[in-house]
Amino acid sequence: MKLENRKWTEDEFFAMRKEVLAQWPTGKEVTEIDKGVEYCKKLPPSKNAYLRAKLSQKMGVKQIMTSVGHATVELNHEHINYVAAAQPDNWLLFTDTYTRNNRYEQAQAGLERSRKEGFDVLNGYPLVNYGVKPTRKVTESVDGAFFSNNSDADARLEVELEFASGFTGYVENPLGEQFQHGRDFPLDKRIQYSQYTSRLAAYYEEHGVPIEVGPYANLSGWDHPGFKVTIATLGALIPIAQGCKHYCLVLGSSLNLIQDTAVRRVALKLVKEYAAKFGHPDIDVYSKGNPWMGAWPRDEAQAASVSAWPIVIAILAGFDKIFLKAIDEAHAVPTKEGHLESMKICRQLINVLGNQRLPENDELALEQEMIEKEARATIDKVIEMGDGDPAVGQVKATEAGVLDTIYSSYRGVKKNVLVVRDVHGAIRYLKHGNLPLPKEVIEYNRAKIAEREKLEGTKAGINMVINDTLFVSRNFTELAPVLK
Repeated sequence: MKLENRKWTEDEFFAMRKEVLAQWPTGKEVTEIDKGVEYCKKLPPSKNAYLRAKLSQKMGVKQIMTSVGHATVELNHEHINYVAAAQPDNWLLFTDTYTRNNRYEQAQAGLERSRKEGFDVLNGYPLVNYGVKPTRKVTESVDGAFFSNNSDADARLEVELEFASGFTGYVENPLGEQFQHGRDFPLDKRIQYSQYTSRLAAYYEEHGVPIEVGPYANLSGWDHPGFKVTIATLGALIPIAQGCKHYCLVLGSSLNLIQDTAVRRVALKLVKEYAAKFGHPDIDVYSKGNPWMGAWPRDEAQAASVSAWPIVIAILAGFDKIFLKAIDEAHAVPTKEGHLESMKICRQLINVLGNQRLPENDELALEQEMIEKEARATIDKVIEMGDGDPAVGQVKATEAGVLDTIYSSYRGVKKNVLVVRDVHGAIRYLKHGNLPLPKEVIEYNRAKIAEREKLEGTKAGINMVINDTLFVSRNFTELAPVLK
């Protein structure tokens, strides 16, 4: 099928669906798609991601999302029951690495070893191997809506099984996925597979089950915030074309209050604007603040601060949802104890900060203006390169380095971009490669870096890039000033 950003017909969707369901025996469990729809329609509103989000917005309540992902159903129950005391609104179920790479035979072997030995041999839940019935036991075990984290080249079968198991939200962005986790997989094929999962979500929507789509822009953590807006907006245009209606923009924190607040505002504005340009003015868009996605410190007291600060930012910036990482994130697969500690931190900060928000100020207005100019220029260039088609444009723009960033596992990314922080910890372009940044945006970034160069008496270069990359994860004793 030729890549183009248009709504697939039901004939096209169901023709591909036969191939998808044949990937693993559990695919037979969802042959009758309407059975999954009917199951989800019977779920209480508190277990539907979109309905719960709208109720929370109406009540002025921040939603909290935590995660879980163990190799056995029993271990997932244990984790969920332990953390449920803090009352998460949403649960993100992480699948294991084999599942995310469609290596189901190896996932099966890990599942059987985990059952036999009584601990996790896998680093997540092998959902495709379990299928619908066991997974429903997980989703039914607690109040709250379930989401999937589909960090796959091909998540089609996984999402089929998830929706039929009661998941009503999923994180999806083919461009973000390629930049964050991809390596050799063709981007055009990755976009087409995303069109399939988006068409599946739209089918559920059209038959009475609202599905929340999360076009995420976490990336590596060190990416420029303006680029995250670009990725989120372009990523949203894929499911928008397939008929999905409800969007929660997932934006990874840069750890700078001004920038993260500006990013949220610009992303919400541009997704709505570009959706309307492509004939979809009726979508609903809200936001989720994600934690720091770069390296974390091993010391748990330091990690607690890295957990807390993005929560504070999300509250002051007005995000609707807050996603948490465990404070033992740096050690291995996060534990239930680590997740509960993060939940307690988040609950307390919500109580303490209440309805406080970042006041309007000139610095915020200028940052918002520059991020919007950057994102708009890049998005328009991508659409132009696709002759009006943003899906085609994403492929061509990546090949040309018009879409580019500092760190990426995807070999198709040029990686001609370098970033450093300014004197206030905001991320700035030291080198922007072929990104089509407007002149005033380039000058703004240079001026901000020059302020730091003057203060520190040093020239920004590769050493500054490396130091800024590592500063969050380093022990504080390495960074503390020495008074003489």
